[in-house]
Amino acid sequence: AGGYAASTGYEMKIVLKSDGARYYVKGGAYADWTLIKDNSNYSDAVMRIAFTQNSQQANIHEVKVREALTDTGASLGTEETSACYAFTNTWEQGYSNQSEATTSSPVAPSGLVVTAITDTRFDLSWTDNTDAESGFRIERCSGSGCSNFAQIDTVGTDETSYTDTTAPPSTESSYRVRAFKNSSCPWNSGYSNISSDLSFPAASTSLIATALNSRMIKLDWDDNASDEDGYEVEVQAWNGLFTKIADLPADSVSYVDTMSIQPETEYRYRIRPYRSLDIAPYSNEAVVTTPAYVAGDGTCPP
Repeated sequence: AGGYAASTGYEMKIVLKSDGARYYVKGGAYADWTLIKDNSNYSDAVMRIAFTQNSQQANIHEVKVREALTDTGASLGTEETSACYAFTNTWEQGYSNQSEATTSSPVAPSGLVVTAITDTRFDLSWTDNTDAESGFRIERCSGSGCSNFAQIDTVGTDETSYTDTTAPPSTESSYRVRAFKNSSCPWNSGYSNISSDLSFPAASTSLIATALNSRMIKLDWDDNASDEDGYEVEVQAWNGLFTKIADLPADSVSYVDTMSIQPETEYRYRIRPYRSLDIAPYSNEAVVTTPAYVAGDGTCPP
């Protein structure tokens, strides 16, 4: 192997056989490993290699000796593992090029509509524009032109409506809705449009009915509304249905009923404030029984 000049970059490989060895060379005129000698004359268990240097033109850079192993159970095109091999060299490939992409934002709910139903109830409806949300957050602020929204509740996935029964009466309340996702990578969508409405006047409370005599009954109540146009007074008729007997101005807190009142008769009343077409819930019902007739009982309120 020492007969090739270092400047030509020759390499020699010796492959042992059971009865000799094969000698290969690569470099110079030999682009790939080329068999130059196949010796089958010897079968010594130990091979001795001698290197002789007769000039300054031959340099031995590296000598590698390894034992060849054959795995007869390997399959073509299949990744194999075997206890016969021990790989001690590790490597790490360089990075690929960098590529960036921005995921789209979840689409916000749209078409929010808010409708006042009573003095404290609003009904909400909207369009669900996402398909992966965990639910929706409901936010409210109260007062004309308000902006201090706060979350009041949540609803589940695919919900498109909500009823709020905790709104302040006689007040304009504004609402907005957004979708949210609870996961290892949580998110909130943008907000829907803002929708507002004015709740009905506050219902009256503590209605009391007092018989002034056998022909007059006085009603008293607490006026809780601040923007009512007036009050409706109703009495229960003989058939169990209530009928309106008076329309009173705003801020009224009492009324005397003298309309066909009979002695020793039970009467049941209820009232409610109204603002234009917005009519608040009824008050509590007040019941009273008139006393027996006494001479001089009249119908002129005191």
